[in-house]
Amino acid sequence: MKKGVLLGSSIFEQWTSAQGRYDGFQLENHAIGGTTADYWAQEIDIALARTDYDFVVLYAGSNDFNQGRSVDAITESLGSCITTIRTLLGKNSVAYASIIQAPQKRELGLSEAIEKVNRQIFDLLEPTDLALNLNDALANENEANLYVEDKLHLTDKAYSLMSAYVIPRLEQWLKAKA
Repeated sequence: MKKGVLLGSSIFEQWTSAQGRYDGFQLENHAIGGTTADYWAQEIDIALARTDYDFVVLYAGSNDFNQGRSVDAITESLGSCITTIRTLLGKNSVAYASIIQAPQKRELGLSEAIEKVNRQIFDLLEPTDLALNLNDALANENEANLYVEDKLHLTDKAYSLMSAYVIPRLEQWLKAKA
């Protein structure tokens, strides 16, 4: 059975329902709220040294915008994360989850910057990696049902939609790798 880990910031840290056993894989959650892509670029090797993972599902970059980091700096940090994951776990080990276009980010005028980071990272992925566009997972639901009061963090409904989108894609990706 393959073993994977969710790494990233609070969006993943609060996705507690994703941790568990699925068809052909087990998923652990070691995301840390408040972390940035820059943090993970520096610490991902330590996080992956804890156990014998086969793949990583990465969500990072949202908090970097809060710190005023540029699109290029965020993309560089995420690219470094992806390179480190591949170096430590081999090819076919990266699943990148896009930065969510949360209302809080849109109100700050960050939609275009977020889309640019997401596009650039999707372009960096190898054909054997997995691109997960979380915005697609949340697109068909009324926004009021997706976000808590801060307009950034997700409701249980949003996490259910994410699970329904991400888990089958992970299952299919991992079966194709077998």
